[in-house]
Amino acid sequence: MDFTSGAVDEVAGLSFGMDFTESALPPIQFSVDRSSRGRTGSAVRAEADCSPAQAHADVFESAFDGNNTQDLDGDGVSCADNAGYALSLTESSQSDTLDALDRDPCRTVDLNCDGAPDQTIYLTLAPGSPTLALLGATPADILASGADFVPSVWAAGAANLGLRAGDVIDALCLFEDGDGVYGQSDRLLFSLARGSPTLAQLAAGPADLLVPAPPRVAVPAASLGLESADNIDALACTQAVTRLDLYLPIISRR
Repeated sequence: MDFTSGAVDEVAGLSFGMDFTESALPPIQFSVDRSSRGRTGSAVRAEADCSPAQAHADVFESAFDGNNTQDLDGDGVSCADNAGYALSLTESSQSDTLDALDRDPCRTVDLNCDGAPDQTIYLTLAPGSPTLALLGATPADILASGADFVPSVWAAGAANLGLRAGDVIDALCLFEDGDGVYGQSDRLLFSLARGSPTLAQLAAGPADLLVPAPPRVAVPAASLGLESADNIDALACTQAVTRLDLYLPIISRR
């Protein structure tokens, strides 16, 4: 928090650095923003058609088959025959919005479950977050942070990921190979927020999932049961993603 201006950081993308590893969870889980509708027949569309719309407080899963199903529900109250496990969020005309997602930290980065991570976490920050100015970073940079050290830039959006000025990474899957340095053995899948210049360059949308350097679409929105105008703003991935022949290219420094 900036105590002078009162501005606070807002986490946009989040990963514990252990995506693409074995898990009993679905291959890919995601959430969407308030204006997302989903394709006809999808669980996202069913939740978006509730009154009020509820998709943005829920978690969905997909097997890249052109559809999606609900996994977790904001308040656990059935809507349109969906009744996922409750997240204790509010779903009303002023609904909560879920915009970051990962596995249980008590099984990954906070093994003693005291609320202070024992391992590095990776995140991106929304525009206007004061820590970005302190670090000289941007919303396209991936930061590394932990309980015992100040945040630092782990992967620079422009220099490492091939992103453009004005891009915002707002959903993130990441595997860190253990050396703490962005490089060839790390894996990354992400989405960009609405209005990000790279989306226009690629003729892509904010529900398409990208790989970097140079950025390109790896998972089109339609394969997840989403429309091109939808926006994925939270993301988690398991090893099953790679078993579905998702091409994650070798990442190298520039």
